[in-house]
Amino acid sequence: MSSFFDLKKLQQLLKDFYTAVGIRISVFDERFCLVTEYPTEAPKYCSYIRTTACGAEGCRKCDFAACKRAEKQQAAHIYVCHAGVTEAITPIRFENGVLGYVILAHMMPLENYDTAFENAVALCEKYGLDGTQGREYLSQIAPRSREQILAAVHLLDAVSSYLYVANLVKKNGDDLATRLDRFLRENLHLKLTSNSICKQFLISRTKLYMVATESFGMPISQYVFSLRIKAAKKLLKESTLSLADVAATVGFPDENYFGKVFKKDVGIPPSAYRKQHGD
Repeated sequence: MSSFFDLKKLQQLLKDFYTAVGIRISVFDERFCLVTEYPTEAPKYCSYIRTTACGAEGCRKCDFAACKRAEKQQAAHIYVCHAGVTEAITPIRFENGVLGYVILAHMMPLENYDTAFENAVALCEKYGLDGTQGREYLSQIAPRSREQILAAVHLLDAVSSYLYVANLVKKNGDDLATRLDRFLRENLHLKLTSNSICKQFLISRTKLYMVATESFGMPISQYVFSLRIKAAKKLLKESTLSLADVAATVGFPDENYFGKVFKKDVGIPPSAYRKQHGD
């Protein structure tokens, strides 16, 4: 079973949630892979933690562990992440299964703030980072009372239920949409045009358009582009491939074009993104 998210509507929902609550929110699929988040850039403290290989790995493992707990508990819960910041997670439930997970991230508790702050600084230094810099970045995360955090979690739970009820996320078996998504993710290096995809699956352009808009929430070309940018971000963070090789791996044969479209979509060039988020 696979989950498909209507990214356009989902991104608007996350933006609305952030505008109302002021807390960063992320959505993961049932495979514990990030789908989207708002704001797209993490707070400076979290980005700072991820400048080290062990810090970045700690974030990945922490998110994975939180998703596994939510899957087991089938309920929302609050926890302190590996870097000392308070977070909350809830599963996106359907019947007796889970379609994905929603995480409220990067909060500091108002109660016992000084203790939580010092614990986070100690964890920052444990990753070999400058505690003074960590303090500066931590101070930029607004403290919230237990009551505020619990209220946000209740809203988070409501959002996760709404995602399924409003068809912003759907469950799929081994249907065309699932096979199409799998093919695209595994072949981003190819020239994925509407014609080539239609030939691969023996379907009409009209059928392809319907499947893409209904299952992915956008035309196929836009979905392929979003997958390529997401894959490029992952490679820039986790690999030492040259920019040209990253571009070719995700389907942009021209490095200059890759740099141009990446900057337009993400806001910064690939090299700057790697510097900010790489190991």
